[in-house]
Amino acid sequence: MPSEGKNGEALTLMFLIVEDKFLDDIGDTVRARDAWEALREMHTKFGLLHILRLLKDFFNVTIKPNESMKSYLGRLMNIHRKLSSGGYAFSDREVALIMLIALPKS
Repeated sequence: MPSEGKNGEALTLMFLIVEDKFLDDIGDTVRARDAWEALREMHTKFGLLHILRLLKDFFNVTIKPNESMKSYLGRLMNIHRKLSSGGYAFSDREVALIMLIALPKS
């Protein structure tokens, strides 16, 4: 098993190399191995259940109370990027419609 120093170095390197759109997927990991597994799963596992869960999340995303617009849009776009990686991309117009539907009247 690698020492904590090696684990920290590997994890730091992964955070520096990984595209920004995947940082949310590994942001809570403590071990480099866990981060690697999360990335591997993200890039190789697009089974029907995974896609269905992402579609459900995409169509049911709502802005949380006291959540910033930037955070809300970031969550929505993160789901859209995952769907796109799995071959289920939506047009910009469709994404905009989903964004607008989920906004409160205020």
